[in-house]
Amino acid sequence: MALERGEYRVGRGLAATSRRLGFAVVTVTYLAAGVAAWGVCVAVRGQHPLVGTLWADLVATAVVFAVSMAVGNSSLYDPYWSVAPAVIVVAWAIWSGGADVAAISGRQALVIVLVLIWAVRLTANWALSWRGLSHEDWRYVQIRAQALVGCPGGW
Repeated sequence: MALERGEYRVGRGLAATSRRLGFAVVTVTYLAAGVAAWGVCVAVRGQHPLVGTLWADLVATAVVFAVSMAVGNSSLYDPYWSVAPAVIVVAWAIWSGGADVAAISGRQALVIVLVLIWAVRLTANWALSWRGLSHEDWRYVQIRAQALVGCPGGW
């Protein structure tokens, strides 16, 4: 069976599922990524927060990427751009206060509120326009078709 340029080898069968199931896949994926990231943070406790954030972010990204490959849709990563920064800014603020939320300064609270407003707006924009696993951002399709045909794994 020959593959069309940019076609996935696995997972595209889920493209015909409902939007609701697509959101369920995204939710479970991001919960798994969050649990994995939390596990990394616990494992590297005592390291500089930037180091912990780097490793946690890499692991969370790997989880989302693995699931995106399994379901055949790289757009599973799209909400990450708005969800991850909000989680990171809240975690850093809590870490800086030694897990004492009352120790968060006014400036930190302002940054948190602004990032959360931005994150909610961007995530809502994605959620309202996303049609489910049948929709994949055209840029991912183009990258796969033009630059990465023949790569191991077919991405």
